Amino acid sequence: MKHLITATASAAILAGATFSAVAQDKPFYEGKTLNFVVGYTAGGASDLSCRVFANHLGKHIAGNPTIVIRNMPGASGMNAINYVGEAARNDGLTALCGTVSIMPPLLRNPELRVDLGKFTFIMGVADSQVFFIRADVAPGIKEGEDIFKAQNIVYGGFAVDSAKDVTGRAYLDLLGIQYKYVTGYSSDGDGRTAIQQNFVNTWMEGLGSYVAVTDPTLAKPGTIVPIFQSGLLDNEGKMTVRDPAVPDTPTFMEFYKAHFNAEPEGPLWDTVNAINGTYAASQRSIGMAPGAPQEAVAALQAAVEPLLADEEFWKEARQVLGDGVQIFGGDRVQSVYQNALNPSESTVEAIKKMVETGHAATR
Repeated sequence: MKHLITATASAAILAGATFSAVAQDKPFYEGKTLNFVVGYTAGGASDLSCRVFANHLGKHIAGNPTIVIRNMPGASGMNAINYVGEAARNDGLTALCGTVSIMPPLLRNPELRVDLGKFTFIMGVADSQVFFIRADVAPGIKEGEDIFKAQNIVYGGFAVDSAKDVTGRAYLDLLGIQYKYVTGYSSDGDGRTAIQQNFVNTWMEGLGSYVAVTDPTLAKPGTIVPIFQSGLLDNEGKMTVRDPAVPDTPTFMEFYKAHFNAEPEGPLWDTVNAINGTYAASQRSIGMAPGAPQEAVAALQAAVEPLLADEEFWKEARQVLGDGVQIFGGDRVQSVYQNALNPSESTVEAIKKMVETGHAATR
């Protein structure tokens, strides 16, 4: 009997060890749902980008989780950031997805209650911005250099503290161009309408919507002329690379050097680098809250390389995000965010001054 008890106990111990091994080998995401929280409305660039990721990423994550989009718009994306960073259960089943504006942390916005610098970024979609002007602005715009002769320029934007407004105005200031400023448009679509109705005559937007909508409807018919693009990052981290989606449009760096025979510099240029330099590596990204389970982070990081080798993913990505879409892994995105979120005090002051003068200009 003693031997029987011992054998039974041994069998139970062996069974328990086997069960434990199986449990440990079970992928973290097996049988689970991963929520992508998007800080903007359905149908926008962030939402569409995240849906492309959701359609394909799950099959490359060990355990093949279902990925669900949850839109949580408001406060320039801060509602979503705050939710993921402080309200959602930090169990690896919730990730931030979409445009992550660095303006709130740069401006020390008290509504942002979490530290973006402590998020772990999994991947990011690079994006350049295209600055353009109506062709009929007096005395007539045929090429980029003509903007220096333009009269009564009116630049349009979203809000005085938005990246579009601050960087677009910084570009004009760096070029020494006088302009009026009108803000309050809710989307690039509204901006295009304002351009068509001649309420504003200059605008700047991301490559995705520019290539998909503005280029065929406004640029090719000759209504607007693209002046420059912000550019993508070279190996030294400078925005000198033309986005392949608009290969004939010079980067701002090229445009500036061609006119002034020097490179841009100073606090305004540092401001542009801090904001658009981040978007040049990661306009839209996927990030996990500080302290997320390492197993979850590792599973998502391991899925990036096979995703970027997936032709079905690229087919949809190019259809939705444009032929020139560029996507980077987490290491590069993390590095860019860390640099951008630790600016010099002079850069912070320059950004604050742009916001203050923006308020004054719109009164």
